[in-house]
Amino acid sequence: MIRKITGMFLVLASAVILWLFPALVTPRHGRPCEGQDLMQFHEAEMAKHARSERITLWVCVPAGGVLGIGLSWVVSGIRRAKRPEPHGGG
Repeated sequence: MIRKITGMFLVLASAVILWLFPALVTPRHGRPCEGQDLMQFHEAEMAKHARSERITLWVCVPAGGVLGIGLSWVVSGIRRAKRPEPHGGG
């Protein structure tokens, strides 16, 4: 029972992270300031994008692992609940 509840919590938490985190970290498109060098602006935007992708991978890959662990705990908890109890002969 505890294993199934913990698994459900892990699945829920990691699913929320996998769903929301990439959208929250993705940088928004900016516009160059007046008089700003366009190449410098482009390089800054690409650096922001690369940093965003790196952070997303550092968060979402472990969250995917936690999701897998949580799913396996939920499934094992369900199987354990459905397993018939052995009858003692004695």
